[in-house]
Amino acid sequence: MKNITLFICVFIFQAIFSQQLIYVSTTGNDQNDGTKQSPVYSLQAAFDLAKKKYYQPLEIKVNGGNYFFVEPLAINESYSRTLKNKIRVIGDKINKPIFYGGDKILPILDKETGYWIINTNKKKGAIGENSHILSINGQSRKVTRFPSEGFAKPLKVSYKNGSVTIVIPSELNELLNSNSHENIKNIYVTFYVKWTNIIRYIDEYNYKESTISFKGTNLPELYLIEPNKTNFTVNNIKKVLKPGEWYYNDSKTILYRPLENDNISKSFVVVARSKEVINIKGTLNKKVSYIDFENIYFNTIGASLDRSGYFPYQAAVNVESIIQLSHANNINFINISAKNISTNVFWLKEGSDNIKILKSNFSDLGAGAIKIGNIKYDSDNYATNNIVVNNNIINGGGKLYPDAVPILILESYSNLVSHNDISDFTYTGISIGWKWGYGKSLAYKNIISHNHIYNLGNGIMDDMGGIYTLGESNGTIIENNVIHDITSNNYGGWGIYADEGSSHLLIKNNLVYNCSDSGFHQHYGKENIIENNIFAFNGKAELEVSRIENHLSLTFNNNIIVHNDKNFFNQNWLKLTKNASNNIYYSLIDDKNETSVLLKEESNYHIINPLLEKKEFYYVVKNSDIYKLSNFKKIDFLDIGVKN
Repeated sequence: MKNITLFICVFIFQAIFSQQLIYVSTTGNDQNDGTKQSPVYSLQAAFDLAKKKYYQPLEIKVNGGNYFFVEPLAINESYSRTLKNKIRVIGDKINKPIFYGGDKILPILDKETGYWIINTNKKKGAIGENSHILSINGQSRKVTRFPSEGFAKPLKVSYKNGSVTIVIPSELNELLNSNSHENIKNIYVTFYVKWTNIIRYIDEYNYKESTISFKGTNLPELYLIEPNKTNFTVNNIKKVLKPGEWYYNDSKTILYRPLENDNISKSFVVVARSKEVINIKGTLNKKVSYIDFENIYFNTIGASLDRSGYFPYQAAVNVESIIQLSHANNINFINISAKNISTNVFWLKEGSDNIKILKSNFSDLGAGAIKIGNIKYDSDNYATNNIVVNNNIINGGGKLYPDAVPILILESYSNLVSHNDISDFTYTGISIGWKWGYGKSLAYKNIISHNHIYNLGNGIMDDMGGIYTLGESNGTIIENNVIHDITSNNYGGWGIYADEGSSHLLIKNNLVYNCSDSGFHQHYGKENIIENNIFAFNGKAELEVSRIENHLSLTFNNNIIVHNDKNFFNQNWLKLTKNASNNIYYSLIDDKNETSVLLKEESNYHIINPLLEKKEFYYVVKNSDIYKLSNFKKIDFLDIGVKN
């Protein structure tokens, strides 16, 4: 009898606590029960079934193939779990499950032109709702722009009667004249103004006057469009297409010129319709907890440009994301891929903590990849914290919003951003803080380490850094990063940029080279420590300060500084109140006497060639005397960037 009772207890225990399975398949139906033989189609249906299996740990197995959706997965507090009964959403590793944020469209061949006709099924005559993200078999294609390469400049600019009017080049004027009135209303113009952008749909076009006009004069003086100076592009314009280009021929029909290897009989088109793919939203009293997503791929998703356009603001801070979390914790995203996205990928908002984004890949982004925190909160208790962003590749963004940042930490603390590979954006790489000047900031104790950050700016934007900080940052550490090839348009291509009020930073063991301005720039701040870094071969200088203040601004010890000439310093570096000692300087013109004069206020400096030797994307110190003469410690660059 005891054996029977024990057997029954074991059976009941296994039934309650053993892992349960729900299957998702491209052949599924959301009316099914989620078994292997009868799978569901959508993640939402799978999560709804999971509610009925609360007491068991549960795995949602997502089979490979292409999924097409419009409505996002919505997860509220009622789906929350514990560590013992967590939900794991796991996609097939080999046959990838790819979720497309729009309908599958089969193109029609125009035999006369060879163009593909893509019917978006949008209501005819609708204005300003066109998606700007299109893919062919999951590969992004570019909307038309003028000029095809480089930028145009306005010949004249006038602000009057609630609108902005610019005189345009003659080539653009002739091109616009071939567009219908309906087409004109769906053409948008992107202006590049210092560190941000103004984006507006054309409101009026006058062929005789060679002018285009835009609504909205509510632009700060700092962001004025200037004649013969401000760069701009014109997008979604009807013209002779190059292979791989497309534009809206009217409000519902797209014309696309295929690439040589595009095969219409084997191709499907997706035009993004869904603004989001996942929205996880708990409450003040109950967070959404213990859910993992792994091996899931997202493609061609995101909101269209709003009809009002885009108001200039730093770091595209108000642009939304396709995956949003608020009041959530213990959520993991592992091996996630997102490409062809019009906005950001993640935004971890108020009340979010202990979230991990690991081993993922983000590319072809309209804005950035990951935003952490809010600009402000109803209560400091809701501040986002303890987020881990590790071992990710973030390549190619700012396609629609050029001032976007790959990783943006706002008012948020105790986050770790490490071992990421970040490249091919037109603005800053990693931005930390959202407090201009001194005073209380919630962006503290953040660690930015072992990241490879490169090929940013690309000569398009200004006032940027590979790593950018803002406001007081007690306990924040920037260490063991390799930063290079940060290139501005007119000014401000810095490697590490400590902007207004940046204070109490520890910046150590970084390598910064080949930036258009300087390796390190401090606008103003206090008590920052810069030690054991290498600043080398940067454009205008290696070290730079903008504002002089009557306090200890920084401590600068045990660094290696190598420059192409004697201009190690720019602006006010030599006037700055600082502690500086035991640094190594070397000019490639090797004039020790001139260097000594420049360093007369510094103690225990050394003028010696470190013999920097290029290895892949980093430099190593080949002169072993460096370690004997100074306190400089060897930096292990083999551990930088994405691992495994």
